[in-house]
Amino acid sequence: MWYKQSFFENSVRVPFIVCYPEGYEAARIKENVSLVDLLPTLVDIATDGDMPEFASPMDGNSLTGLLTGDRSGWSDVVISEYTGEGVVEPCRMVKKGSLKFMYTHNYPDQLFDLESDPLELNNLADTPDYAAIQAELKAICLDGWDPEDIKRRAIATQKERWLIKNTTNEQDDSWAYEVKHSKDARYVRHIGAVQTKAKARYPYVEPTPFKPE
Repeated sequence: MWYKQSFFENSVRVPFIVCYPEGYEAARIKENVSLVDLLPTLVDIATDGDMPEFASPMDGNSLTGLLTGDRSGWSDVVISEYTGEGVVEPCRMVKKGSLKFMYTHNYPDQLFDLESDPLELNNLADTPDYAAIQAELKAICLDGWDPEDIKRRAIATQKERWLIKNTTNEQDDSWAYEVKHSKDARYVRHIGAVQTKAKARYPYVEPTPFKPE
């Protein structure tokens, strides 16, 4: 776990607030929803329910049913993934109901029941009572998502960007030139927040192997 680069609730869960007094009564919805549901929801509202055929498949679904209290047909499944700073392998999370499955490639699985374990302290992965749901959520997690291919492409693009950086003798991680004023009053100076966090990470993790020394 490194700053917000994790799938624990305090990191991955964000408020999804809808304010439309003319259309919906005040309510709190417990079902799992995702930001990918935002586009189809807005299109559904804008077209009064007569949604056009999209040019390509939508990952999300309209929330208008949930907003009116109709929970029928809602899968209650959301997916989140991360392959950026602070991790050394592709990561993905699947949440269905109160059960959350976290997958980090080449690392042990994690499974938590947020209803009985809201702080996510008891890993239920590989326990007999949860074997079936673990297999179900892992299948959803890996469906159409190849962590080996993602890792290969991530390393390839990082090598390309390091080549450009070293060839152009770029000293700053920013691709745009920016004059930073009042550096004496800045907590982070001369380097970005990512590098500062890396130095403060505990326990310390060695740089990824593809980074040139």
